Amino acid sequence: MSDIQVHYFACGGYCLHKITGDFSGHVSAWFKPDGSILDAEHFWGQGDSLVRRVKKGGPIWNAVAAVGRAYVLPASEIGV
Repeated sequence: MSDIQVHYFACGGYCLHKITGDFSGHVSAWFKPDGSILDAEHFWGQGDSLVRRVKKGGPIWNAVAAVGRAYVLPASEIGV
């Protein structure tokens, strides 16, 4: 998880890039402030030249959702 890039939005939502796991390539995903996943894209192939949306409820979606929950901000830090 150390190579994951995170960006927080003023509303408390966030996006994570370069998520890796038990799948080829990496994933970028967008989350609501409560940690629920909104959308995700899977990059793979030589030079990450191939990209597709991650299937909601599929194994990659579930793995990324679990990683994303670790990045939820405490309410006191939202909008800071």
